[in-house]
Amino acid sequence: MRRGDRFRVGDLVRAVEAEKGRKARPFDLKVTELPVAGAVGWRVSKRHVVVSRALREDAAGYRQWLAPVIRELA
Repeated sequence: MRRGDRFRVGDLVRAVEAEKGRKARPFDLKVTELPVAGAVGWRVSKRHVVVSRALREDAAGYRQWLAPVIRELA
């Protein structure tokens, strides 16, 4: 993955802050990456997600998948 294509969670948090018109509440999010087949992710708990390596490498797909999680936590 080229550096310019890299997805940054901080950028998503800032986008959610702009949507909500306020700063995000402080939160912790544990992201566990597993080398499983396909671009998939699971919500293990409110503050823990598991994602496949393929999903993490798909910047647009990962952002789309993670956005609702960040919106809820922020």
